[in-house]
Amino acid sequence: PQGGLFVWARLTGQGGKVADGAEFAKRAIDQGVAFVPGAPFFCAQPDLATLRLSFATADIEKIEEGVARLARAL
Repeated sequence: PQGGLFVWARLTGQGGKVADGAEFAKRAIDQGVAFVPGAPFFCAQPDLATLRLSFATADIEKIEEGVARLARAL
């Protein structure tokens, strides 16, 4: 992105089942990566499958490593 601090993502669960961003966050921490689940940022009807990824202080190499670690957390 050409500005900002975060990228929002929405998880797709297996077989169309809604994925849980908070549960994914716990598994991601085990892989050495942290992100903020998106649900707390909704004022009503939170989307549990969302997450917010920061790229504010990460260079390309760190972002690529972070994405690889997130893939291992799935």
